[in-house]
Amino acid sequence: KTAEEAAAPTVAIAEKPSVAVLPFHNLSADEDNAYFSAGITEEIISKLSRIDGLEVASRSSVAAFTDPARDVQQIGRDLGVRYLLDGSVRRAGDQVRVSAQLVDGTTGRNLWSEDFDGSLEDVFEMQEQTALKIAERLDLELSPEEERDLQRHLTDNVAAYDAYLRGMALSRSWGDRESLEEAAAQFESALELDPDFAAAMAGWAFVESDIYRNFDTSEEIILHAEQLAERAVELDPMMPEGSHALALIAGNRFDYERASRLLRETVRLDPKEARFWDNLSWSLAYETPPDGDGAVQAAREAIRLQPIFPGAYYHLGRGLIAQGKYEEAREAFETSLEQSPNFSSGHLGLAQYHLAIGDWDAALEQIEMGGLRDTAIVFYYRAAAFAGMGDKDRALEDLEQALERDYRDFANLDASPYFATLRQDPRFSELIQRHRN
Repeated sequence: KTAEEAAAPTVAIAEKPSVAVLPFHNLSADEDNAYFSAGITEEIISKLSRIDGLEVASRSSVAAFTDPARDVQQIGRDLGVRYLLDGSVRRAGDQVRVSAQLVDGTTGRNLWSEDFDGSLEDVFEMQEQTALKIAERLDLELSPEEERDLQRHLTDNVAAYDAYLRGMALSRSWGDRESLEEAAAQFESALELDPDFAAAMAGWAFVESDIYRNFDTSEEIILHAEQLAERAVELDPMMPEGSHALALIAGNRFDYERASRLLRETVRLDPKEARFWDNLSWSLAYETPPDGDGAVQAAREAIRLQPIFPGAYYHLGRGLIAQGKYEEAREAFETSLEQSPNFSSGHLGLAQYHLAIGDWDAALEQIEMGGLRDTAIVFYYRAAAFAGMGDKDRALEDLEQALERDYRDFANLDASPYFATLRQDPRFSELIQRHRN
């Protein structure tokens, strides 16, 4: 070393401080107010995520830590973060009390705590102040743009915001049509109160896309969802939920390349949200031909952000099948079932593994174990199994059932190796042509 190099001090690059916002406890007398405390938690996470100098655990990674007797320091170790924001919400009518405390997970020391008392109209200021106080306690210097972001509201209408939070809570009931329709009604109410409420538009679009995918394939539903999502993106191009909703709509129309483009934009806007990476894995694996490498990478990122995530393990398995790594795929599908024994898609994944290795009977057995009856995708995989074993009549029968239920991935039907022998049957061509038109 030269004399100057020897004399030069070693400069340590400081890592960003890291924080997790744990789900705020609902201390209200009315248990139905849980949606409100969940909404407060999510909005604080959203605000803190806009601070460039702070690493924030994703909402999906903290969602499971709801036990009132939780060990905050252990959670910090589990999540790999130093600081934790813990809190509670007590609501009675229009009056709200929010208690929050910032804890250093390495020492257990309370760095800051405060009680906010006020009416619903004060909730926005409370969320801003919480984010600002955390930034202050962690010695973060905010840029003028970051300060503006922290002060930005989803809406200035408190009643619209309340309806939006109710809708968001209901929208998570995947597979429950009644809850999804009630969520849509809440988002509609929010938009009646604030017609330019972009987040409510994206929420409603997401719900209608889900209803279209699972319950009602009426064209007017998907068209309305698309209009809502496009308007949401127009109003707030930096909100990831808008492009996310558009991507799901594209995927539900079997345009997986467009879905992937939109989901890449979504993860660019919010790279810390596991479900966005999971959906990117979904679309990449469904492209024709599938992008196995991209699907695996996206699924692994979702799992890194949220280790307990059966859906991400399912999509990881699909990506691995596209890579030809069948035994690794089987392990991923089995992990999805270990994490959630009632996760029906885990069995559907194992059915795809057995299809890939040519074990047709085992594939049919796993489809049956999944318990998904009368859905287009189940009929599609049954048709693939029957075609593989050479039972053309039953394959055509199930394929027609899938098409009758609006399965429209014709690019896949034209390319799938499972239907290679079936394509030589004129009945197959006639069936595809009839539904393609």
